[in-house]
Amino acid sequence: MDEILPYVFNAFGGLGFTSLMCAMMGGTGLGGVGNTVVGIAGGLGVGAAVQALGLQNLFGPDHTIASYAQDLLEGALGGCVLAMVIELIKGRTHA
Repeated sequence: MDEILPYVFNAFGGLGFTSLMCAMMGGTGLGGVGNTVVGIAGGLGVGAAVQALGLQNLFGPDHTIASYAQDLLEGALGGCVLAMVIELIKGRTHA
């Protein structure tokens, strides 16, 4: 369980912020289900990249509240980046 818990927090971070970022950019993204899938994928992608780069302990040692907060922020970052890309692509195709 300790090995997958950071990825769970990454997924929740991406899930929570993708729709919010799309709304802040003035769009709807891919809708409710699409934003959910994209947010989870973005959060997991950034989380895996951070693990691969060895940067998973920037906020503190593993399995502490600070490291779980970092996992949520990583997921939020991934979700927001994918939301921005989606909104930029949608904006160019409708113009």
